[in-house]
Amino acid sequence: MPVIPPSSALRRLFLESPSYADGLKRVARTPRHVSCNLMLTTADNMGICLEITPRIIFRISGSAGSDTPYILHSNHFKTQSFLCQSEIQDTLAGGSSWYRADRLEVGIRRKALIGFLTESDIMNAFKDHAGYPHSLCEHSARKATEGPFVQPGCPNPYSGSTCTVSCVIYNLTKRSIKVCKGPPCRGNFQEFALKRAFESRR
Repeated sequence: MPVIPPSSALRRLFLESPSYADGLKRVARTPRHVSCNLMLTTADNMGICLEITPRIIFRISGSAGSDTPYILHSNHFKTQSFLCQSEIQDTLAGGSSWYRADRLEVGIRRKALIGFLTESDIMNAFKDHAGYPHSLCEHSARKATEGPFVQPGCPNPYSGSTCTVSCVIYNLTKRSIKVCKGPPCRGNFQEFALKRAFESRR
């Protein structure tokens, strides 16, 4: 039986690739055992969102020159090709993942479409509290462990207290990363420089 790497290894395979195209090949051709989502972008204003299953990859592409100059995604798959098929089913449907990407879009769309979106706009968009406490900026609250929508003897793997642990924003053009510990409405963002792998080894 062949060894199948964990889904997190796909990220590492992509990051260690010599080129963007080679990275996409590695992701597409590596055996997979679970579904996941990858947002793969470059400082050249190219971006691809891959909704990955063990057998099929669904794709969303975007670039700075497209009608919508951004790609947004939350946990659940949303490509039309996925939604129009019936072979692969989502076994944990529903929840805040169905609206979090929409709420982020509310915060960035207007300025993004006219080319004036800033890092501050993105940070503020992540502070959205619509649907509180299970909002884009999620705050600690226990999810249902019993009731009409919870099957007896089948605990929900996502039951229990949840919250935004951190907010991370990459700027590939500036080669920087801003990180906030905890919900972004409460924490302070710190900026760090991103260095190429060969630079960090010197």
